[in-house]
Amino acid sequence: MNVNVDILEVDETLSADSTNPVENKVVTARFNEVDASTLFNVNAEVSEDETSVRLSFQNKSGTEITAVDIPAGSGGGSGETVATKIVLNAAVDNAIIKEGGNARLTYTYDHQYTTGDEKGESTGQKADITVTIRRGTTTMYSQTVSDVSKGSYELDLSSYLLVGNTDIYVVATTTDPTTGKKQTRQAFTSVKVVSLSLTSSYNLAGAIAAGGYTLADTINIPYAVSGSGTKVVTLYLNGRQQNAHTITRSGTTNGSFSLSPSSLVTGRNTVQMVAEMELPPISC
Repeated sequence: MNVNVDILEVDETLSADSTNPVENKVVTARFNEVDASTLFNVNAEVSEDETSVRLSFQNKSGTEITAVDIPAGSGGGSGETVATKIVLNAAVDNAIIKEGGNARLTYTYDHQYTTGDEKGESTGQKADITVTIRRGTTTMYSQTVSDVSKGSYELDLSSYLLVGNTDIYVVATTTDPTTGKKQTRQAFTSVKVVSLSLTSSYNLAGAIAAGGYTLADTINIPYAVSGSGTKVVTLYLNGRQQNAHTITRSGTTNGSFSLSPSSLVTGRNTVQMVAEMELPPISC
C-alpha cells in the first residue's frame, strides 16, 4: 500500500494571494511594525520661554512617532497652558528569563510642574494607578491602587509568567490641581519567557547487553530538543566538540549524532550533549 503525504509549504513572507500558512516570525515582525506606529502616549512639554508647547506622540516603547509645536495658550482661545504633568516609568529587572525564573516590575510615579520657577518639582498630587498583566488578549492580573504618592513601587510578576511574551501596562490617573482636569499617563514593559529542554533515549546498558561495539560499528546517540527560536545542540566527547546541529524550527525536534568507536580512548569515556538558545534582542 502506498501512502502519499503532501508536503506542507510555509511562506516566508506575507502575501494576499497565498493560502499557505506563514512563519510565526514573519507575522510577529509585521505586528512589531504596527506597534511601532501605534499611538500610546502624548507627552506635552512647555518651552523654556513658555511661548509654545511641544506635543510628542509616542508608541508603547516610548519612541517618538511624530511631534508638533503649538503656541502656548492656544486651543479654543482659553489661554490655558498645561502647567503640570504625570511622570510615570515602568521597567522589569529581567526582560528575558528561563521558564520558572523570576521577574519583578518596578514603576515610579510623580506629578510635576512644567512651567515657572517650580518646573520639575513635585506637586504632591496623588494618583490612582492600575497595573495590568496580559498574555495576548488574556488578562492575567489587574489591580488598581488609589491615592498613590510620589515614589517607586514593586510587584513580583513570577506567578503570572508563562512561556512566551507577557505585557505589563501601568496607568496613572490624577487631577491637575490648578485646573481640576483629569490627567492620564501610561507606561509599558514586557517579559519574555523562554523554554529549552534536551533529552536523550540513548541506552548504554542495552548496547553492552548486546555485546558492545566493534570498530566497524557506528554509535547513534538520539536526542530531542524543544524550545522556540534558533537552538544549537553540540556533542562533546571527553570535553572536546565532535559535532553540532543548528535547529531553527520551534517546538520539539528529534535528531541524532553519529560517533565512531575509533574515536574512543581506552578506559572511561564521557559523552555530553549541550543545547544553547539564541535569545532575541531586548527592546527598550
